[in-house]
Amino acid sequence: DVFITVTDHTTRSNRSDVLSLTASSQAKGVALQLVRGGNILVRYGADSSSVGNPNQWLVGTTGNGTVQIPLTARYIQTQQTIAPGSANGVATFTMSYR
Repeated sequence: DVFITVTDHTTRSNRSDVLSLTASSQAKGVALQLVRGGNILVRYGADSSSVGNPNQWLVGTTGNGTVQIPLTARYIQTQQTIAPGSANGVATFTMSYR
C-alpha cells in the first residue's frame, strides 16, 4: 500500500483544504486548492511518513510498478473583494509504504 501526505510548506500547521499563499504573493482575497481524482479536496497534514498521519490518504497498491497521483490546482475566492497579483503556493508531499 502506498500512502501520501501533502503539507502546506508556507503554513506547516495548516490542516484545512486551502493552501496558503506564499509571502511573496501579491493577490488578495484568493487562495489555492488541490483536488485529487477530479473531485476530492486535498487536506494538508504534517510532513511525516507515519502511517495514520492526519490527512494522509491511500494512493493505491503497487508491487514495483508505477503509481499515478492525479492532482489539479484551482484558485478560489476567499474574500468579498479581490486584488490582482501573483498568487503562489508551495506544497510538499511525503510518501509512505506499508
